[in-house]
Amino acid sequence: MLSLRRIAVIVVIAAATVWFGITFGPVREVRADIYMNLASVYRENPDPPGKQGKQREGVTLMNSSKLHYRVSQSSQSVHQVLDDFEQAMTPKEFHLFSPKRFPEFQEVEKVAPQIPFLESLMQRTRFVRDESADWGYVSFLDLGPEANQDWHIQFKQKMAAFAKSRRLGDLGTARTVVAVPNPTSKSTTVMSYWTDPDFNLRDFEDHGGDLPGADVEGLPRIDPLRRILTFDHVEDRLGFMLVMYETPLPPDAAVEAFERKAGGAGWGTRLWRDPQHKQGEILFLRRGSAEVQIFAHRERGRSYVMVSRRNSTEKETNE
Repeated sequence: MLSLRRIAVIVVIAAATVWFGITFGPVREVRADIYMNLASVYRENPDPPGKQGKQREGVTLMNSSKLHYRVSQSSQSVHQVLDDFEQAMTPKEFHLFSPKRFPEFQEVEKVAPQIPFLESLMQRTRFVRDESADWGYVSFLDLGPEANQDWHIQFKQKMAAFAKSRRLGDLGTARTVVAVPNPTSKSTTVMSYWTDPDFNLRDFEDHGGDLPGADVEGLPRIDPLRRILTFDHVEDRLGFMLVMYETPLPPDAAVEAFERKAGGAGWGTRLWRDPQHKQGEILFLRRGSAEVQIFAHRERGRSYVMVSRRNSTEKETNE
């Protein structure tokens, strides 16, 4: 029988792993910016009439690994959307250890009184949820139905394979549902994401330089700058790319450095400053059919720069 301390460690490891599914950014505020930006792009670039209509599906390259997505609109509130998805994703039956390990499972509380408590704790910690007035999400690392019958053995076997390959598919599927209220209506944009079996965590490991991915084509970089996330749609019909960087420069200094570099490379620039000083500067760039928006904010002693590029509506109209 495993000690209570060892079992608790396993539970903590599994709970922490769930965070992979939702950590598109290093801090909560950055994740919110990314999700709200994506919701805006999805709403502004609906599918052509007669195609997918109310729901769209596709593939995104996240630091070169595949992430599948589905986007739809819901009449429910953010809270109701998250409640429904959490209930749907929660396994109806879950065993930390297989009942077959005990001669008389009904006597399990006498054999190991901590197990029912640990199973209840494990069910709660397998999910991550965060919610505010502007956005919310639920996330779950799905190890498959077999893990719900004997989680400890299955997790140990899957973790051994995952440790060698770093393929998330060897461990399970990271599932995330994000809900963002629409500013002009009572509906909610619902974004569901799940990782491809070949999604590899090596693409997110920090070795000191740029992480795998790409920069916006034709946009010069400032210095110092380190790329930590690329979120690139592979569908021409959406034409959206988001890149996140880290820099020691203050946010406004980073944005203004991009303005100088981009202007020198032939981009049309427009720098917006909030007259009330409630938010940082936002840089709007345009060159040909590409439109780029850049903003930054500081968190935990570092500045995070968000660069988003999309196809212009003018190009889409001409096509």
